[in-house]
Amino acid sequence: MGGSASTQYINTSDPRYDEYKSRLTHQQWGVAFKGETERPFTGKYYNNHAEGVYKSIASGALLFSSKDKFESGTGWPSFGKGIEGGSLKTKTDRSHFMSRTEVLCEEDNAHLGHVFNDGPTGKRYCINSASLQFVPKSDLSEEER
Repeated sequence: MGGSASTQYINTSDPRYDEYKSRLTHQQWGVAFKGETERPFTGKYYNNHAEGVYKSIASGALLFSSKDKFESGTGWPSFGKGIEGGSLKTKTDRSHFMSRTEVLCEEDNAHLGHVFNDGPTGKRYCINSASLQFVPKSDLSEEER
């Protein structure tokens, strides 16, 4: 799932670099900005069934809705699509002697995971919990619901 651990996803001259580095845990920083991968079945959201939205752990940009989350059996949160108007982008990842499609947050360039063509909607966004912040439906504004 993860990219190369030597990849740096945020430029050290980015004005948000110090803020993100000081606020995120070691694991969150490693996954989001070094392309690491959490171990399957260990992330806090892989088995989350509550209604709400998932945002970037760094910038808080909207990424996924719980409405599009499904059980893939992989041990990571899986989504059939990104939230409408969300901040997703993709790029080719050729690490680990294979070619995959990496998913990133467009707002902050955080590594989220990878997308595969085998989900119920044709897509399976396989995402690291460490890159996500979950906001329960009860805490969302009307526009975010």
